[in-house]
Amino acid sequence: MLQVRKAFTADVSKGHTLVVADYGQLELRILAHMAGCKFMINAFKLGGDFHSRTALGMYDHIKEAINKGRLTPMLLVHLCILL
Repeated sequence: MLQVRKAFTADVSKGHTLVVADYGQLELRILAHMAGCKFMINAFKLGGDFHSRTALGMYDHIKEAINKGRLTPMLLVHLCILL
């Protein structure tokens, strides 16, 4: 696996800092627009974490557990992080 971020360094001895920023999943937003993917576009319009929404759409057992009240919101967050 490539580790591109290791190619960029900051000389902390000189007080330099390297900042890594995520621009709201910009690449995925562009891909959704270019592909005309209604699911992705709708997920971004609804807000929240795109990957969590994708996991909910992929795994029916998680969605069923939520609908039956068996998952707390925090447990849901943890499950989505693990998936």
